[in-house]
Amino acid sequence: ELISVVLVPKEGGLQARLTRSDAGGAITGTRELISSGSDCRELSDAVQLAIIVAIDPQLALTRTPLLSPPPTAPPPPPVVEPVVEAPVEKPPVVPIHFLIGLGANGGLGLGSGPAVAPLVLLGLRRQAFEIDLEGRVDSSSQVAVGTGSVSLSALLATLSPCYRLAWFGACGVVSTGAIRVTGAGFAVNEQSTVPIVLAGARAVAEWSLPHDFGLRAAVTGQAQLVRTTVTVDRQAVWQTPAFTGDLSVALTWAGF
Repeated sequence: ELISVVLVPKEGGLQARLTRSDAGGAITGTRELISSGSDCRELSDAVQLAIIVAIDPQLALTRTPLLSPPPTAPPPPPVVEPVVEAPVEKPPVVPIHFLIGLGANGGLGLGSGPAVAPLVLLGLRRQAFEIDLEGRVDSSSQVAVGTGSVSLSALLATLSPCYRLAWFGACGVVSTGAIRVTGAGFAVNEQSTVPIVLAGARAVAEWSLPHDFGLRAAVTGQAQLVRTTVTVDRQAVWQTPAFTGDLSVALTWAGF
């Protein structure tokens, strides 16, 4: 048997004409199906069902139309990749060491001659950089003037920022303080205090000892920024020199 289908437009819709013929070509039956819309999908489903019924009426009860699309599987859920944050590297902590030291200073320039004075040192050190604060008291020296004398003693504080490379260091130096001038053996003995301000440079060498101790030697040269003249009876008996130089040795300890 042969079933043919002819689709033709009809009154705003579509018409399907099904013709059934036998092997000899004789028509054994016809059927017409009409769709009211221009979409042929609805008409196609009806034609398919009519063909199945014509072939085997029982098949229409157990099978779905041949042209029905298979159910589609739902789309897979989106894959969400976890966000992995790169670890934040913290810069290494550079320790700051507290520095203390005791020593002695010997030099020329502040008094009337060479002088040796005790030295106290406090400082902070961070890697190659260091800043020190020093204090020293120069012992009294005398200048003879006729039957009398003039005594000179100095109190000095020094700030010294340094850059160190291994055991050697180069520093800038700024010092300030006062010189006490005292007269003795005159008709009128007077006492006065005059300021001193110096600036210069320093070279430092330091050798490490056990238990965070160190032995330090330093050579310092400075220029006087404020100069003072001492007079007796209008006669100049002493003047602060233009330049000073000294050598210091100290035992240091770096901790904390």
